[in-house]
Amino acid sequence: HVVVSKYGIFVIETKNIKGWIFGTDTSEYWTKNMYGKKYKFYNPVKQNFSHVKALQILLKISYNKFVPIVAFLPQATLKCTTNAIVISSHRLLKTIRKYKDILLTDDEVDRIVLELSNLPRVDKEMRTKHISDIKKDVEAKKKKIESGICPKCNGVLIERRGPYGRFLGCSNYPKCKFVQKI
Repeated sequence: HVVVSKYGIFVIETKNIKGWIFGTDTSEYWTKNMYGKKYKFYNPVKQNFSHVKALQILLKISYNKFVPIVAFLPQATLKCTTNAIVISSHRLLKTIRKYKDILLTDDEVDRIVLELSNLPRVDKEMRTKHISDIKKDVEAKKKKIESGICPKCNGVLIERRGPYGRFLGCSNYPKCKFVQKI
């Protein structure tokens, strides 16, 4: 969802996931835990960041005019550690109303709304292609990891030990913070 106002462009990633939600800003996947059953899903903060970047390029507007928000439906219990705005959806309006600084003129708001309104609608074929492209990217990343190559920066993956057990870490740490549990 996108809310355009003089206080910014609010890009809202809505998640309909129940249970306890665990994740961090930098983790590739977050985890849903419900009755002891765990399920991984792509990091919604990163997902929303890509949406903001796409809108930034499309609208030719600086990043600081955007407010990325991840909103989970109330059936989720958020246990994530993040600097991003990750909230329960019932707090969405209150969160948006906190923004009081005017970032866009009325003319800019009108232009943005018009541009977004004129975008072509995504049909089923485009959605299917998008999902296929994502699956290809995931497979390519998996193959890199299996080959000992960092999928973020192409550095060498090194087996390491930490307080939570063994993991693969990038040889370019701290510049690249990619990690993969073993």
